[in-house]
Amino acid sequence: MRFALTLAALSGMGALPAFSQPAPVLNILRESIKEGRTAAHEKVEADYAAAFRKGNLPERYVALATMSGPGEVWFIQPMPSFAAQDEYDKASGTEPLKSALAMLEARDGELRQSSRSLWAVYGPSEAKPYCAGFAKGNVDGVILGYQVVAGAPARSEAAKKTGQ
Repeated sequence: MRFALTLAALSGMGALPAFSQPAPVLNILRESIKEGRTAAHEKVEADYAAAFRKGNLPERYVALATMSGPGEVWFIQPMPSFAAQDEYDKASGTEPLKSALAMLEARDGELRQSSRSLWAVYGPSEAKPYCAGFAKGNVDGVILGYQVVAGAPARSEAAKKTGQ
């Protein structure tokens, strides 16, 4: 199964400064927020950021939230490697950060309908069709192509037959 994610143009406009150089790996966390719980979720996420800062965790991420429709937030974390995540996990598993994150996870869990974690790897070839379209339209921008290698939803049998 192949699933591609393309982060286009935003990085060219400065909206994604974390992607000034393509990260080899992305950790993407997608959270669906319960209706009416967006403000409370924003507070919990601010508390997460404060806990990470206080714990001197080197993790950095970009949060993208929907402006209309169902409440959803995507946290995109550029990583130098899969091994870096192991190091972040070790660092977040030490006290007092471990206890703080456990409490935040309990609060956050009450506000989510669902969540999904995806892993993607950088692959310039994934962006070739998009690059061609941007070049043809004379659009100046930066395109980063990533292929999701873990966590993507399974394709339906009909999609498999049609190659989608």
